[in-house]
Amino acid sequence: MTPLELKEMLSEIKSEIPEIKKTISLIDDSDLSEFASDMITSEMALVGVIPSYEHVGKIGAFKTLPIFQLDIVEKTDYSAINNDEFVALYERTLKVMFKVRDFVLVKIEDGCYPMLSNIDVTSMTIDPIKKKAQCNGWSMDVLTE
Repeated sequence: MTPLELKEMLSEIKSEIPEIKKTISLIDDSDLSEFASDMITSEMALVGVIPSYEHVGKIGAFKTLPIFQLDIVEKTDYSAINNDEFVALYERTLKVMFKVRDFVLVKIEDGCYPMLSNIDVTSMTIDPIKKKAQCNGWSMDVLTE
């Protein structure tokens, strides 16, 4: 998956999941703050971290394997949120993360993302994100084999 393919995938996911209001492509988490400043509180964004590439095999018979991350984050006003609302934010963003995961897996099964055809589903992890550039939500790491 190239950076352009990632950006196109983010746009496709956004068009299918109405809760997602914005897509952002970046190199790593430290870039999120400059993009999150444009977000509105409670706005949900899909973030794609531009892949790194692992190589396996020998010369003449190697594979290039993309390793990338998709995040669902929501900008949070910490001065106006209590614990119940905080838990509700994680519930809301987790449901959207599961929609993203399922969408990507269906597209891979349908042959729409050939660059991800060797995805190792057992290596996919979904972890909470807390207070990254005033955003909270979930991060999904995706490895291919």
